[in-house]
Amino acid sequence: LGRWSWIGHGCKIRAHEGSVSIGDRSVLGQECTISAFQHVSIGRECILADRVMLIDFDHVTAEVERPIREQGIYKRDVRVGNNIWVGYGACILRGVTVGDNAVIGSLAVVTRDVEADAVVGGSPARVLRMREKPERLRWS
Repeated sequence: LGRWSWIGHGCKIRAHEGSVSIGDRSVLGQECTISAFQHVSIGRECILADRVMLIDFDHVTAEVERPIREQGIYKRDVRVGNNIWVGYGACILRGVTVGDNAVIGSLAVVTRDVEADAVVGGSPARVLRMREKPERLRWS
């Protein structure tokens, strides 16, 4: 856990077989869930709103006659870069890397990588726009 980081009331951080790292000055809102069978990392200066989920695994569901719990899991790291804002109730799933300065909209389900500076939303999440660099902003 990084310096000046904060974890909200009711958050669940589960490092089953894996590990979780949270960078400096990052904030997790209330009732967030981080579940790691491999590795989940959150960079510096990130804001995760209430009820955000980061999950680095999925259950195997191939065999209908066999209990899902006995079929094993797929696992791949979840990496959230620096200066990311994740909106209320968003879910970032296994294998996803979120680039620096990205914004994830409320209730988004992120199943693929998000490039740096992207604003994404929806289920499954898609790019809505790109954030502008300060020198490119127009103040009319």
